[in-house]
Formats: sequence, C-alpha cells, structure tokens
Amino acid sequence: MATRNELQISRLQRNCVIALRLHADLAEATCEILFKTRTAPLTARDRARLSHLRRQETEALAAYIKARAKLMHALSIEPFSVDRRVCRAISAIT
Repeated sequence: MATRNELQISRLQRNCVIALRLHADLAEATCEILFKTRTAPLTARDRARLSHLRRQETEALAAYIKARAKLMHALSIEPFSVDRRVCRAISAIT
C-alpha cells in the first residue's frame, strides 16, 4: 500500500506531466499557425487566434514551471519514497 508521501508525489508527478503536455499542445498549435502562413501580414483572424494561443501558452508554461518546482521540492524532501519507474517515464517525456 502506498504511503501518504508516495501518493502526494504521484499526484505531483501527474500534475507535472499534464501541465507539460498542455504547454506542448499549445506551442504546437501556435507553430502551426506560423508555419501555415504564406503571406504577410497575418489575417485578422489568424492574428487574433495567435494572440489568444500565445496567452494560453504563456499561462501553460507558467503552470508547468510551478508544477515542476513543486515536484522537485517534494522529491528533495522525500527522495526515497518515489517510484523510480515513474521518474524514468517522466524523464523520457521531458
């Protein structure tokens, strides 16, 4: 049975991965607009969409950095209660 600390770390790991994936998805959507553009300037619709995505991407990046910091802090306090398989999986993703 998992201890309270293991459950907390597992939750922090999931939050970190979710935040990273959200940021990556938003960054990809932003890049799609930029790479599909063949003429300058962007249309008003694309400018509005790009502006909205940039704000979302910035917020998602901040959420990932915060989630990562919380996880790193938890791991430095309780380094022996971590499931090492999950850490390897997260390392492979990042």
